[in-house]
Amino acid sequence: MKKADLDLYTDYLLSTFGAATATGLSAMVDGDVSHDQITRFLSAQEYTSKDLWHQVRMWSGITSPSLNRMQCCPMVF
Repeated sequence: MKKADLDLYTDYLLSTFGAATATGLSAMVDGDVSHDQITRFLSAQEYTSKDLWHQVRMWSGITSPSLNRMQCCPMVF
């Protein structure tokens, strides 16, 4: 998956209440991205909460210098 696909997946995680699944994301985009594509993307690399935090920070526009120095931030959902 490309950067745009990572952005789509991150947006899905941020907007989903309850269980987030590859099938759910595929259904949300009317099958434009198959659940197999999403599963392969997620299996290709180990993602951590830090990776998600970096995506959230870009999405939310958080630019606080103290947050930029932090290695990882707790996330509450």
